Amino acid sequence: MEEKLQTLDSLLEELCALPGVSGSEEEAAQGAATLLKRCCTKVEIDRNGNVIGVFRAPQFGEPTVVLDAHLDQIGLTVTGHEPGGFLRVAACGGMDRRVLAAQPVRIQGQTGWLPGVIASTPPHLSKASERETVPEITDLLIDTGLTQQEATEQIPLGSRVMLPAALRRLAADRVTASALDDRAGAAAVLGALMLLQPQQEELHCGVTVLFSAGEEVNSFGAKTAGYRLSPDLVLAVDVSFAAQPGVAKEKCGKLGGGPMIGFSPTLTPWVSRRLVETAQKQNIPYQQEIMEGSTGTNADSLSLVRGGRYSGLVSIPQRNMHTPAEIVSLTDLENTAKLLAAYLKEVQW
Repeated sequence: MEEKLQTLDSLLEELCALPGVSGSEEEAAQGAATLLKRCCTKVEIDRNGNVIGVFRAPQFGEPTVVLDAHLDQIGLTVTGHEPGGFLRVAACGGMDRRVLAAQPVRIQGQTGWLPGVIASTPPHLSKASERETVPEITDLLIDTGLTQQEATEQIPLGSRVMLPAALRRLAADRVTASALDDRAGAAAVLGALMLLQPQQEELHCGVTVLFSAGEEVNSFGAKTAGYRLSPDLVLAVDVSFAAQPGVAKEKCGKLGGGPMIGFSPTLTPWVSRRLVETAQKQNIPYQQEIMEGSTGTNADSLSLVRGGRYSGLVSIPQRNMHTPAEIVSLTDLENTAKLLAAYLKEVQW
């Protein structure tokens, strides 16, 4: 167990270190492609920034399954240059503005990443009304340390800004980092491939991996790659809400309680049921996530490509979603990898 956790820990650390704000995932895609080449015979990065790897090509008459995990992370976009080298920004994805004040950032410059800090007014100098409200992202400024001219020359409008937070171990099996949404899903997919690699002859389906771009904005990567790949079945691997103080338990899974198997009107019922049956048969801890509408993941888009695809969703419980301090359990990652591998061994029709 400990050796497996360390393997996933290492994979996750490498993935979380890769910059990849939505629409600017080049570095994340290159790094993910390198990792995918350890398991897949053919790996490419398409024009939209999706990383696609063929783990096993289907034999005649066999179905093809696509495992999807998105590579992009939330961040900010530079919208203006202000006197003193300050930058104005807007959200790129669903950034939680409550956690932004005084955060260190990395800014995409002409020749590389530059450091910066989101400006914060000291409480001694702010009005009581200001201390009781959270500013809009468009009202925030980033302090770069540059002059306005230097900032204008070095940081074009539209440049991405990320909130870096390297992977750190917490107590027990928990880790925290930014970009765990959805590098945790990507690590689980890689873990499943490692489990399946010595057992490829036991598979009766083709398996293609899609590390998709742009999920945090409009899932453009999944839409275009799904249309091109035209699989028979898609399994999206993402994160979902884990219970914590102040959050309604009925809306969340349990951190450390195992992968969350999605049930939604936009998912294929028998795929969800078979995921549950597989977990029960293999004694893999699992949870059911019941959604009354769409899932808010790439599963929604992938199920609609061409004439429609069978679809399922497996999510990793996560705390502090869309912040630089997201938290997941490595045991949940391991059990997600086990569930994916076991399910793929049963796919045939």
